[in-house]
Amino acid sequence: MQKFEAPTLEEAYAKAAETFSCSITELEIQVIQNPSKGFLGFGRKPAIIVAQPLQRSVDEPKEQELSKSQTTPPPIEAEHPPPLKDETPPQDRVEEVAENDEPQSPSMITTDSTSQTSSQPTPSPREDQIFDNFYTETPDIESVALHVEEEMNRLFASACFELDPIQVSVYDKETLFIEFNGPDAALLIGKEGYRYKALAYLLFNWIHSKYGFKVRLEIAKFLENQEMMIENYLQPIIERVHEEGRAQTKVLDGILVQIALKRLREIFPNKYVAIRTNREGGRYIIINEFLERR
Repeated sequence: MQKFEAPTLEEAYAKAAETFSCSITELEIQVIQNPSKGFLGFGRKPAIIVAQPLQRSVDEPKEQELSKSQTTPPPIEAEHPPPLKDETPPQDRVEEVAENDEPQSPSMITTDSTSQTSSQPTPSPREDQIFDNFYTETPDIESVALHVEEEMNRLFASACFELDPIQVSVYDKETLFIEFNGPDAALLIGKEGYRYKALAYLLFNWIHSKYGFKVRLEIAKFLENQEMMIENYLQPIIERVHEEGRAQTKVLDGILVQIALKRLREIFPNKYVAIRTNREGGRYIIINEFLERR
């Protein structure tokens, strides 16, 4: 295997594919070190992989040739008597050939111009299938909700948590609403909502990548309580913006910053509302006027 090093794994994969002149799917790759950005440039680590082309596709034809050469005996040349001189007249010989041959369809009998057009390569079924994939319609959100509900209930049926049947419904035309309830539903939230965020991240990557829809996850009224709490916290922030034209929130954790950002952008559509990060990595929201370009 050959070693490759790059700032990200994607660049390392691309470098390996360029070196071996093949696609990434035709490579056998092993990740030696995952990349790390470090802090302020310290402790930065590049991505390190080792890769080599897959051997199966290269050796398979050779193994087939070896097996054929070992199992198939060499052809025995038979002694044929010398061919007799054909004394049939040329006209009769042409008629015999015409009678013995199968009749050809009109499409097979072509002139020089038609043979040139028929010899042009036609797209393979695989190419047509790939081309048609670009025009697939968006799945119906109602049917997607039923399918997701069935799959999630089957997944959590074998879990150690005592849960009620998981409910999946349509929240809006772009979002699925997934609700967990039951005696052990609160255990899925975790300390400071860590399990909630992890589960929401997994569900979003599954549903958005496969169906193209967003996810609104509710576990034991956790999201509803968070929205109520952040709504009460934002009231003095909103009043300060109306009075002074600008304000900022405290450092908010996890899902709270996203809830606050959505709410403030709804209230102040004509102001600059964005997330900022402090030196310790904490995230907060600022609200001020848009800077006018001169």
